[in-house]
Amino acid sequence: MVQPAQRWSGNAEKLQAKGEDTDRLGLPSSYKSDASINSLGPVQQLTSVKVQNVPKTDGGLTSFDEMKRRFLNFKKHKYLEEVEHFQTLAEVQSPKFMVIACVDSRVCPSNVVGFKPGEAFMVRNVANIVPPLENGPTETNAALEFAVNTLEVENIFVIGHSNCAGIEALMSMQDESSHSFVEKWVATAKAAKLRTKADASGLSFDQQCKNCEKESINCSLLNLLTYPWIEEKVRKEMLSVHGGYYDFLNCTFEKWTLDFKEISNVGQGWIFSAKDRELWTFLTIRKPLRMLPVLLLDDSCGFTLFFDAVSRNVDGMNYFHKKVVGLLFVATTRVNVSPSLVLELLQRIARVIKDYLGTLIEDSLRKNFVLVYELLDEVIDFGYVQATSIEVLKSNVFNEPIVIDVGCLQPL
Repeated sequence: MVQPAQRWSGNAEKLQAKGEDTDRLGLPSSYKSDASINSLGPVQQLTSVKVQNVPKTDGGLTSFDEMKRRFLNFKKHKYLEEVEHFQTLAEVQSPKFMVIACVDSRVCPSNVVGFKPGEAFMVRNVANIVPPLENGPTETNAALEFAVNTLEVENIFVIGHSNCAGIEALMSMQDESSHSFVEKWVATAKAAKLRTKADASGLSFDQQCKNCEKESINCSLLNLLTYPWIEEKVRKEMLSVHGGYYDFLNCTFEKWTLDFKEISNVGQGWIFSAKDRELWTFLTIRKPLRMLPVLLLDDSCGFTLFFDAVSRNVDGMNYFHKKVVGLLFVATTRVNVSPSLVLELLQRIARVIKDYLGTLIEDSLRKNFVLVYELLDEVIDFGYVQATSIEVLKSNVFNEPIVIDVGCLQPL
């Protein structure tokens, strides 16, 4: 009886006898379909473009010896210290979260948001996309089905990130007839691309990509509702659907929740609505800033006695503040600047925030923290004032404010 390996070797020898070249698997060079050849071209082009823009980094995992060392370190310092927990996990898993994240090596959810073993059932794909039910079976909706119906998770968390190559490929596509596996997959999020092109056509390509990264997450959240067993549990408040966006350049994380009670179905699909928006960050100074704005919500913050004048110098740091309708707006700088310029800037920042939010009160600032953070980020960049014009800011800031109903507003 001829063994499979012998039969394969014999076929290779026959092909060579015919004059055909074979590769190192013994396949003839002609044994490559047109589809496989065509599918490699666009992918290689996309890859080559991205590699040119991303510098190589030193360090990282380069060998199995290092991997072995890390595993033994894990066993010694984590597994053996929590051996009962890991033995329980060996019998059963009951995670509360189902996470859909991108395959990008820089954005592992377990590291970024600290998921521990057993806490999150996870699937990762290019550009963290959730395809709609009508697209048919994929590994993503198979994982969703198991997580929701078998594990009975309580939360689905779609996590996107900045500088996503998948979204860049989507925004660069000229048509949907490509043979590239990457382009065929990211075309699933074409609704996000169309929405971005309509809302942010005046922005640069990089800014459009950033907008599309977030828009794609929202499209994925709505696509989750095309699965009846997800939509039913969301409707009964047995399941919550969340979006997250990790900006690894600034190390900030935005989180929001799909507001099922406020979304509407207009025949062609769901209209998105969000609630419980949060921005997870704390102040870190990567380089000396020329000027830094700080918002203090009320007099109870402990700064009232300190700021007995509009400006003060302490240990080489200049502090300026302006009180507007009970709120303290504070700026700090280490260089000599005109106090009147800083005070005028704080006044304009207060007016910009009021124009966006409709009112300038503590509760409105708390509920719109992400929007206010974005506004400050656009007004001042690396300590330098950029723009305080509402018209200019509206071309870069797209978040809608959470409106607070106030009977009587105090004038600025």
